[in-house]
Amino acid sequence: RKLATPASPAGSRKPAAGDQNPMAAVATSLNSACARCWTAGNPPCWRTPVAARLWGRRSLIVRAETKTADTAKRNVAARAHKKETQEEAMDRRLRESAQVDERVEYVSNLDELKQQLRAAGNKLVVLEIMSDRVCETGMDEEAELHWKLDAEKERARKLEACSRIKHVFARTARECPDSVFLSVMVGEGEERTHPLLQVLGVERLPTIQFWRQGELLWEQSGSMGMEQGVGEGMLFYGNTAAGGEDATNYIKDLHSQAELDAWLASQPPGTLSVLDFATSCKPCMKVFPAVLALAKNFQGYVSFARILGDEGPEAETVMMDFNVIEVPTFVFFRDGKEANRHVGSSRGDLIGKILEMQAQAGIAPPPPPPAAKRKPAARSKRAPRKTAGV
Repeated sequence: RKLATPASPAGSRKPAAGDQNPMAAVATSLNSACARCWTAGNPPCWRTPVAARLWGRRSLIVRAETKTADTAKRNVAARAHKKETQEEAMDRRLRESAQVDERVEYVSNLDELKQQLRAAGNKLVVLEIMSDRVCETGMDEEAELHWKLDAEKERARKLEACSRIKHVFARTARECPDSVFLSVMVGEGEERTHPLLQVLGVERLPTIQFWRQGELLWEQSGSMGMEQGVGEGMLFYGNTAAGGEDATNYIKDLHSQAELDAWLASQPPGTLSVLDFATSCKPCMKVFPAVLALAKNFQGYVSFARILGDEGPEAETVMMDFNVIEVPTFVFFRDGKEANRHVGSSRGDLIGKILEMQAQAGIAPPPPPPAAKRKPAARSKRAPRKTAGV
């Protein structure tokens, strides 16, 4: 017995001959009851011959579409995990660097450098001094390495390290619009004679320098650790974390005794407040990313602030009033009064001191951040060990 031509559901239209969706063509061939619950996957009239054939056709279409989608996902994943060759990586870095050329100003003489520093005002200025032909690690035994290793391979390895540094510099310029980025490119044969090298006191290439208001804050010479040093310098002096995140959202920057008093007065009763006394020293810079991580994880549990003692006379006076001799020094306050202090750049010791003080006050530590789910390690099947005489 043949079914009557099914009525189209309300709001539906008859599919045109050129429709690209096979599911729509199948759905419109069913009666209104089937069409209404088609997307739910529940065939109320599957016992009728026409509906049974259509339902079977629908299953084939679903399986085909699912297989196509899975194949597309696998192709995307394969492209994402494809390992770049050295040439492809170099091309990609060059393309990305070209996108941020407008953020990096190139200077070639002292007058241009002075002009850029004046125009920057109070902004942080990051200056890179590099060469396309020379890349020194900054290690004292570097001359000895040339005797022990293949000179050409060693030179290629070093130049690749400088290429990565330049990529990091370009990416940082893109993510930090509030800072000024300058570059001095030393040409071939100018590695020791370029006029700016003597003025800036540069002894190794590459060198990264951080300036503000015409004064040199800090520099790092040699490629060893420079990729990390660029990020640490931007965080320490520019308050800019990875991805352009503002560190002052978690660590308050203080510059005078009046600002310190206001910050302490704003803390809720019983809050543990940690003040980081630092200067432009390497240990202070190295520990600051850890301090930022603590400030993020301990929100609502501990409050953090920082004073750079060498940024101006007012900050220096505050450091002297607190009798800070070594840096970094972390002074703990509760209810506006100093409760304790910790000296050193060990993150573990700092965490331990914070937890100890909170435990003494009867305050439970915050819950740990959610850990990433890890797949259980597969157990390797090993043959049973045989002992002697067995």
